[in-house]
Amino acid sequence: MFGLLFPFFIALTWVMGREIPGTQLFTGITSMTVFFTSSAMSPVILPWETREKGLERQITAPLNLTAILWGIISASTLFSLVITAIVSMILGVGAGISFSTPGSFIGFLGGLFLMGLIGSLVGVLVSAPPTDQLPDIMTLANLVKFPLLFISGIFIPLHQLSFPLSLVAWFSPLTPLVDVVASCVGDIEILPLPLDLCILTGWTLALYALSWYAHSKTFERRFSR
Repeated sequence: MFGLLFPFFIALTWVMGREIPGTQLFTGITSMTVFFTSSAMSPVILPWETREKGLERQITAPLNLTAILWGIISASTLFSLVITAIVSMILGVGAGISFSTPGSFIGFLGGLFLMGLIGSLVGVLVSAPPTDQLPDIMTLANLVKFPLLFISGIFIPLHQLSFPLSLVAWFSPLTPLVDVVASCVGDIEILPLPLDLCILTGWTLALYALSWYAHSKTFERRFSR
């Protein structure tokens, strides 16, 4: 629950006593919402199934590791997109956000979809340790998610960062999404929209490959618990 409410608490402290442009506010809250909602569900599923002995039933269904992982990723992504759509529509109306072209709106949707996958994959990756203790996995997830958030250029626009900090920002998968949303709502962009989407696609493929490899090494050890 905290993972779902966190973007709203951060946004509240972020805007209090400050004059923030509507486009920057929309970009920041939308990016935080899709990332935190997508990475809130996926880390807990495998530890929970390990504790409740649900994986044995899934394996005998039969389902292989790929099918199980994609089930988690799909459910987490869909959940994230529904929540983010509601938040972005309310915020967009309140802040007077508009998309200049149909291509901008399509790019915005594409960025949210890819970030939903990326956030889900981050959660799946950190759940690779074969434990059934949810607090252990959630602690690890928070240690990964919070640094990615704070270096991403959400709180300080990318074009205002110094050169060294701007380089560090691109180590976060949130950064290209921030650039995508900013570009689509008419704010200052750093990279062209197609290049940002390509970077997000690269993050998606890399995280999936890493997640599958990590779980392939630890999956069988879950059945010994």
